Amino acid sequence: MIAGSFDNTAKLWEFTTGEEIRIFRGHFGFIASVSFSADSKYVVTGSADNTARLWKITADKSIRTFRGHSEQIKSASFSVDGKYVVTGSWDQTAKLWDVTTGREIHTFRGHSLVINSVNFSPDGKYVVTGSRDATTKIWDVNTGREVATLISLGENDWAVTTPDGLFDASEGAEQYVHFVKGLEVIGLNQLKERYYEPGLLAKLMGFNKEPLLTVKPFTAEELYPEVELTAPQTNDPKLQIHLTNRGGGIGRVVVFINGKEMTADAREARADANAKELHLAVDLADHPYLVPGQENIIEVKAFNAEGYLSSRNVRAVYQPPAKTRLAPPHLWAIVAGISNYRGEAIDLAYAAKDAMDVGQALQIGAQRLFGVDHLHLKLLTTEKVDDKLYPNKANLLQAFQEVAAQAKATDILLVYLAGHGVNHGGQDGDYYYLTVEARSGDLQDPEIRKSAALSSAELTELIKQVPALKQVLILDTCAAGRLVEKLTESRDIPSSQIRALERLKDRMGLHILAGAAADAVSYEASRFGQGLLTYSLLLGMRGAALRDDEFIDISKLFQFSADQVPVLAKDIGGIQRPIVAAPRLGTSFDIGRVTSEDKTQIPLATPRPLVLRANFQDEERFDDHLSLTQRINQQLRELSARGRKAPLIFVDTAEFPEAYSLAGRYRLAGETLQVTFRLFRGKERVGEFTVSGNPAALEQLAADILQAAGKQIIKQ
Repeated sequence: MIAGSFDNTAKLWEFTTGEEIRIFRGHFGFIASVSFSADSKYVVTGSADNTARLWKITADKSIRTFRGHSEQIKSASFSVDGKYVVTGSWDQTAKLWDVTTGREIHTFRGHSLVINSVNFSPDGKYVVTGSRDATTKIWDVNTGREVATLISLGENDWAVTTPDGLFDASEGAEQYVHFVKGLEVIGLNQLKERYYEPGLLAKLMGFNKEPLLTVKPFTAEELYPEVELTAPQTNDPKLQIHLTNRGGGIGRVVVFINGKEMTADAREARADANAKELHLAVDLADHPYLVPGQENIIEVKAFNAEGYLSSRNVRAVYQPPAKTRLAPPHLWAIVAGISNYRGEAIDLAYAAKDAMDVGQALQIGAQRLFGVDHLHLKLLTTEKVDDKLYPNKANLLQAFQEVAAQAKATDILLVYLAGHGVNHGGQDGDYYYLTVEARSGDLQDPEIRKSAALSSAELTELIKQVPALKQVLILDTCAAGRLVEKLTESRDIPSSQIRALERLKDRMGLHILAGAAADAVSYEASRFGQGLLTYSLLLGMRGAALRDDEFIDISKLFQFSADQVPVLAKDIGGIQRPIVAAPRLGTSFDIGRVTSEDKTQIPLATPRPLVLRANFQDEERFDDHLSLTQRINQQLRELSARGRKAPLIFVDTAEFPEAYSLAGRYRLAGETLQVTFRLFRGKERVGEFTVSGNPAALEQLAADILQAAGKQIIKQ
């Protein structure tokens, strides 16, 4: 054990006996930091005399002095391999030193206050510094360049930024963390259009292999225009917008009413982006987003000409005249689930059934809260034979158009989509929900994107046509990619998907909950025979996430689902924590109410055993020339497809923790086929069986094998 003191010495003690072993003398100021090398042969000390010293444990004289700081050293630390020392100082810098020569290798500059602590990453590639400026910085040991700045705000908010301007941040931090350029203060949310990079820290550290966004460094040289508003009046419902070019030109001018985008660009088509000033008059008369007789929040956000930097939202208040007494709200729900696609290779087992279950739960809760006549539910699934209720793209578009024609600003819109979701278009791409016309997840052909998928950009425009200001979007989808053998391998959510959903939320003021299964297997590999996101929602609506044990509060329900899905998924690496996005704090609302009697009517799957794909071979030929494996797997698939009546869940993969699997061999003895097989749970053998039958009746033999295994599974 070693400790530094105000007497300018450090002392070494035997930890078990407390015996003093050695005193290290040589500093001319108090010692603020001491650290052992990984092999415990050396000690480094940092002192108020602005130096650090290297000591051998067996000697009482320093063997190296590190000089270069202009103020006292607060912290010092060894790299794991013992080749380097890093020191942090009151002079707001950290320095990297070569232990062998004492030579200064890099000076890390960027903190604005004292550096209190320094250390190396376990692999020795990075130096981490903590400062009184309330930031932590990560530095590259080889280049000396800053990699990232980490900012913590209170208990829940955080931000990660890079010198080039890329950032990832919590919702709160987006509002309160800023870049400062001279007298200009620019919030992270003003840079979101170009510089938002979900999972930034994991990508920088190499844990996420997805490439970083390719963008030019942020310099704040091309500022957004200044925005001045004159609010509409009762006798003049025009919003007056005056824009002043501040060097970056005048780009898109976005107008929001009550948090929902009214127009993506209020400029005229021929507007000069380089004009010194621009004046716009936007007529708000009788706009469907306005609530008559109440104060409505009007916001304007203006971009620079290049479109990557926006102003803060500038607000005005407008109270249009009350026409009639406000009617009670209606809930408009569009619920779609697709299990059977035109391409059988991407078919799913549960998406359509999940949509039907969600529809039933909404019907129960919403009718209780709003009344039977105030719930309008459009359920489109591949379980429906009615052409008008089939989830092709035309019917989905028609459903939105019908809601848009009838809904009011005071109403609620809820959209639930289950099935396949695909990201297309690279780093700036879009998120697409595949409709029944899809044959695969390949969206290279623009005609296929147009006819067999619904993009988040299209969703934005469809939702924009619906006046309802309270809006919910739930996506319980998985990627329509190839199946994987190991579900336990983690696969990250594409950043383009997160960015697309964030754009949708920011433009429409949506509450979004998006599942994140990496493929069809991980989407359906649960003991519940249901998508895990949907299961968590139904569980919450049944009582686990109700406000006052009665009301279905959307924020409470979404947060419960986000917390619950990783717990339900356990070892399924392909399912990530769901994405939750909300327009702003304090905007939650109820979408239903349930009584004790209602709760029992909300459908909820019961846990069932998971069974993996089987493997059978001829014991002489070491292959399956009779295709017995194929027949058994097909019967498992059919048993699993019985919905809530299914006795088991078939998981089409070779490995999964605690799941059952069948493996066996067969031989032909005259007119009898004898099959010996074993039942495993994980890697543990839990049964061994012999079944015989007629080789001409392999379907029956496969059924007998599953019956024998099923009886043993029930006993477990």
